[in-house]
Amino acid sequence: MQMQVRIKASDKFEDRFALSLSGGRFVDGAYPKFVFENQTQRNNYDRIRREMKGANEDGKTNPKSNPEARTVSRKYRRSGEFRI
Repeated sequence: MQMQVRIKASDKFEDRFALSLSGGRFVDGAYPKFVFENQTQRNNYDRIRREMKGANEDGKTNPKSNPEARTVSRKYRRSGEFRI
């Protein structure tokens, strides 16, 4: 038996749009919630949100979709100096 999944609601446009695309619904009350019929809907909601924010499946930011993002190299030089 699959159980409902409920999470805290958000007022962000991306979250509401992803909710509508994934098939979830909004429940208003003292503590507003996003309600999904099963975990598969919730996973779809999370995937859509990641794609809208410009992240790949592995969670790393894609600089092509987010021009403000830049790759940071965290390697050390032999002198021990930190290079960005």
